[in-house]
Amino acid sequence: MPDAGLPRPLTPFERYMVLDDRPGYRMTFLVQVDFDGVFERDRLQRAVCQALERHPMLRTTTRRGRTWRTPMPARDVATVHWLPWTANPPKEGFVPIDLTREAGTRFFAQEQDGRMRWLVQAHHAVTDGQGVAQFCWDVARAYAADSATSTTQADATDATPTVVAPVPADTAAPHTAPGSRMPSASEALGFLMRRPARVRGTPPSAALRRAALADQLVPTALTHVFDDAAFARLRAAAGAHAASVNDLFLAALLQVLAEWNRPAAPYAGSDWLRVMVPTTLRTRHHAALGATNAVGYAFLDRRMRDCGDTRTLIVGVHDEMRAARVNRVGAQIVGGMALADRVPALLGLILRAPLTLASVVFTNLGRAAPRIPGPAARDADALGPHLPRITHARGIMPLRPGTRAGFVLLRLRHTLVLTLRTDPQYLDQEAASALLSAYVARMESITQSLPAT
Repeated sequence: MPDAGLPRPLTPFERYMVLDDRPGYRMTFLVQVDFDGVFERDRLQRAVCQALERHPMLRTTTRRGRTWRTPMPARDVATVHWLPWTANPPKEGFVPIDLTREAGTRFFAQEQDGRMRWLVQAHHAVTDGQGVAQFCWDVARAYAADSATSTTQADATDATPTVVAPVPADTAAPHTAPGSRMPSASEALGFLMRRPARVRGTPPSAALRRAALADQLVPTALTHVFDDAAFARLRAAAGAHAASVNDLFLAALLQVLAEWNRPAAPYAGSDWLRVMVPTTLRTRHHAALGATNAVGYAFLDRRMRDCGDTRTLIVGVHDEMRAARVNRVGAQIVGGMALADRVPALLGLILRAPLTLASVVFTNLGRAAPRIPGPAARDADALGPHLPRITHARGIMPLRPGTRAGFVLLRLRHTLVLTLRTDPQYLDQEAASALLSAYVARMESITQSLPAT
């Protein structure tokens, strides 16, 4: 995991993200936060600038994609781009970021009828989703402190700090854990020999391919909110199997993919399904860590024919994800990237090969609101006396060739927000809506079929 000691060479993970960035499949993602209320524009601009002081990785550029430069001053990066209100994510949020020319993050804001939306676009080479979430909450904290000082003339020592010291140069996450083990040679070979099936879709037209290569396609992003009652049912169902709600989502996703791909199975060339699961490498020792990439990957592989029995699948998923945490599989994958990066040009050759690394991606960002300090931890409906209430939040992930769908799950108060992004070359909005609806229906079916506690 990188520290804040800039300038420095890119880590293998960061190089992976730079090399994998290509027309039609940009390695940028979007985090959206909606508010029931507005922010004063001048104060929001100041808050963004103050929050960026804590996050040097959001202020740096690369030299030929190999070395990070000294971070730019926050004032040179902290432009808030104001956009007209749109129901869907604006096309501006998916314009490629050239890390040799600009910092890897952009902050957009939309305002309409007493509502406001923040949209933060970030390049995955500079940070992961949790890093952007932390940046958003630092902006909210800086704005609250500014508002408190302005309205009450409070002494500066009573206000919430708006600038946190940069991450110390010696801050790093462990890449091993007691009791961890590397996969055996046969396990590694078996993983590499499997060809995960791609999500069934419609072959793109020549016009769609040209639009993708010109970065003119705006991804389809659809969201479903599991309300507090649905969330309670999911927790009860998970408890019945000594599993987590996350385990239920992964098991249901495998079942939905098996059913979705069944019409194409005789022609797909493989009946293996693979879910890539980003796993955080952050621990309780990294509370001061600014935005950065502190993430690895775990993988769930299943044959389509093995996805039928719900109980067996949930137990198996639970055991595998627990083993992934104990064995620090995410860190091992990052270690594998480092080994590949030692051979000149090998990492780039691997990424350019016509291989499907995963059928889909599923990431759980966890709780949203508790990352905000102060009243937010106690009051589920407000960030504090000087801030509007959060009404919605979601993440929209990047996709690479061959992986046609990605899901982001996060918890907002007593609800769960599930967002699907699809590759618009193969899955249009109608197909994406059908896939998301099938997933939601499967989750509801699981809560009804499993015994409640």
